[in-house]
Amino acid sequence: MLDGFIFILCGIVLPLFLLITGLRYGWRLRFFYILHPVRTAKEIKSGKGGFSALSLALAGTLGIGNIAGVASAIIMGGPGAVFWMILSACIAMGVKYGETFFAIRYKKIHNGIAFGGAPYYIKKAFPNKKGAILALAFSFLCIGNSLITGNLVQINAIKDISPLSPLILGGIFAILLLTVILKGVDKISSLTSLIIPFLTLTHTFLSLCIILRNYQHIPTVFSEIIAEAFNFRSALSGVGAFSILTAIRYGVSRGILSNEAGCGTSPIAHASSDNSPHIQGCLGILEVFVDTVLLCTITALVILIYGQRDLSPIEWVSKAYGHYFPSFGEGFIRISCLIYVFSTLISQFYYGDKSLSYITKNKSIHTFFALLSATVCIISTLIPSEIMWLVSDLNIALLTVFNLIALNLLINKLK
Repeated sequence: MLDGFIFILCGIVLPLFLLITGLRYGWRLRFFYILHPVRTAKEIKSGKGGFSALSLALAGTLGIGNIAGVASAIIMGGPGAVFWMILSACIAMGVKYGETFFAIRYKKIHNGIAFGGAPYYIKKAFPNKKGAILALAFSFLCIGNSLITGNLVQINAIKDISPLSPLILGGIFAILLLTVILKGVDKISSLTSLIIPFLTLTHTFLSLCIILRNYQHIPTVFSEIIAEAFNFRSALSGVGAFSILTAIRYGVSRGILSNEAGCGTSPIAHASSDNSPHIQGCLGILEVFVDTVLLCTITALVILIYGQRDLSPIEWVSKAYGHYFPSFGEGFIRISCLIYVFSTLISQFYYGDKSLSYITKNKSIHTFFALLSATVCIISTLIPSEIMWLVSDLNIALLTVFNLIALNLLINKLK
């Protein structure tokens, strides 16, 4: 029953809601980020103080979603899921701009520290007590997302490529997380601003090398993606319709898992920027482009060129890169996964802690949350992957629905 509910929510309700909201925001913005990419790039370049916030946001979005998430989408939804993943990202760029814009516009400064994100603009979107209640509900969901998607999913996904036992692997990440928490968010931003761009550029370079070396397979791969996305042969049958919805369900849900556009989590990081709402909104668009349109697409092309899908998601990706770069490809993916997991872990903890700050400033409760996050690191490798993905998809879907309702109500305030 839960499977059926999540299938309808993620395969029908969420894609339609994201489509409507994305088109509304795109029309409101006159699709400037598509029609005027050069001018948009110049405006991004003119911004100040937003790169560290973008790096922190990218640390939360670039990760297992770009590797295991892409492979999982293809395994569960077929190659057609790649098409829906890319399409949902393009549509969600306007949504990303909007949620980042409002995160800056409605943020609060307390003792020199910025607090912002979806809870703050959700409260503005709804009148009276309703806004306060919904903002609290979203904060609790965001805390849950920090522990589930940002912690449990990340570490559970890499247990197959680690030579360590699950408990030892989780224990190491728990110690590292607590160490970084003690250092503070400034250290997190400086760490991610160094590591994430290097991994992104290296991953892109290796992927493009593989794609260019196997250019003759690209037309076949793209035709497979399009054919599976719409399932032309059996689109009118019940089986064909189900397969299309399955591709949409996994493409959209894994796309949101990867780029977080629409679910309202990454605006918490963007709120720490000193940029104007417009400039930071453009950086949010860049975040979606780099994460999904670029990295997820090239990763999908590499593993589809490689073939051999009878592996776990993360093993499939590592084997594919290892096949074309025997000396270091597989090792690079494995090391990248470990670093991506760590950067996502600390940035998602930041999201959860900031959401907790919206509820309470009690230091004892924040300390308990830090210890709870470390504990989840340890037990995450023991939870079955199927249950983990279902709970993660449900939590992200609920976050996204809450957030999109608020963004639709606030659209007239977008200047």
